[in-house]
Amino acid sequence: MNATKSGVKYGQADYLRAMQKAAKAISLIGESGRDEFLPALETALDCFNDRVPFGMPILKPATFAEFLKLSSPTQGMFNQLLSETPWWTLLDQIEEICFGNEAVVAQAWPFLSAIWQGEVAQKPFKPPKDWRYLPVATAVEVYRNIFGSSLKADGVISAVRAVKSRSDSEGIAVWPKLSVLGKLFGVSSSPCDPTDEGRAAYARIAELFIPEVGKAYLKAHDKGFQFANWRKGALSAQHIVLTPAGRKTWQLLEAQTDDDFCFSPVGAISGGSYAGFSQRFARLQILSSEDQVPQDCIMTGSTLAIQPDRLCKGEHLRIDNPGNVYSPDADGKFWHCVYWSFVAGFRELAFGRADADGALQSFGSAVLLRS
Repeated sequence: MNATKSGVKYGQADYLRAMQKAAKAISLIGESGRDEFLPALETALDCFNDRVPFGMPILKPATFAEFLKLSSPTQGMFNQLLSETPWWTLLDQIEEICFGNEAVVAQAWPFLSAIWQGEVAQKPFKPPKDWRYLPVATAVEVYRNIFGSSLKADGVISAVRAVKSRSDSEGIAVWPKLSVLGKLFGVSSSPCDPTDEGRAAYARIAELFIPEVGKAYLKAHDKGFQFANWRKGALSAQHIVLTPAGRKTWQLLEAQTDDDFCFSPVGAISGGSYAGFSQRFARLQILSSEDQVPQDCIMTGSTLAIQPDRLCKGEHLRIDNPGNVYSPDADGKFWHCVYWSFVAGFRELAFGRADADGALQSFGSAVLLRS
């Protein structure tokens, strides 16, 4: 049995499928959350009975923000958005709207909780046993030896006395402010601004800062070690940027004090809390937490400059930077991450990049904690 209408043929399979959908729709009448769709169902049935064409606009949000603004967003709508949007673009959209807003995270999380769940490697590496961040006053003095003795830190040192690091952290971390490094490197624009100038300023700071980490690392070790910047010549604003969460984290840190340094309010973790996680999955989990924000390569590189012992053996958990994304071809596709690792065969600290959707035993995304 066949029916033809305007050149389109319908067979038994089509009739059966339509009846199954109609039966399912009828069975759902009265279910919680579906009452508002009942008028549309009645209209569709009336049109079918009267042989009148019927159509409804299909809600198809273009961004995650638009999706959350819908009166009744569904998992199916989100899955469609997920399938049609590059994951790195979607994750940036999620961070932009969710960062620091617990109410929005609570609204969004039911749709996000299941994605990328399998991207965790088993039996991941660990940081050096009992490794901890240096006491803040000690760290400041080491930084001054690298970046200049005039760097101000009295406010930070005083503020740290009033806080206590959480027991699950590796201690209070302290870093030179991003804006201060910009001044030291002759970068005039604000690297925390979400503008083309701000992104160019950040990339320039990273380009000049990473070799300084290598110099300090080698000087501190003095054991025949090497340093390799595998991203040399590929650190423009088209290559490396702050994620939305990374940018907003730096904005918070910059506002802490008037000093030249900033610090992690209640502690930091150099990778262990997300050991084995792909970086994109780590970014999502960090966002869902109420007390974590991402570190970027400036924070983690600063730590390595004064504490090279954190990463000096092949079995040490590498340090991933969930506050950054990287485009290997500088083509707007920021699907890679940047990391610090130790290559045992060459006795070499390396700054490199890798797929952000991969999970290996050596991966570990660094975070700072907040109360």
